[in-house]
Amino acid sequence: MSLGITTTSLPLVESTARKARPFLLARIAAALAAEIRVRRDMRLLSGLGDAALHDIGLARGGIENAVRCGREPRR
Repeated sequence: MSLGITTTSLPLVESTARKARPFLLARIAAALAAEIRVRRDMRLLSGLGDAALHDIGLARGGIENAVRCGREPRR
């Protein structure tokens, strides 16, 4: 007498977290790269003199805002 083992085939479902993990890591890496660029640009602009900053339309106190958000258009 043989034992009949019945198997039911259930669809393999990957968890949502497992699918989202590569996208989450990519978003984190992109955010990190963007922050590194922002800090590098702020450091470069901070190294300029006040006259050079004035020539490009920036004040020393507006460097971070200009780098992160862009400058407002001239009116």
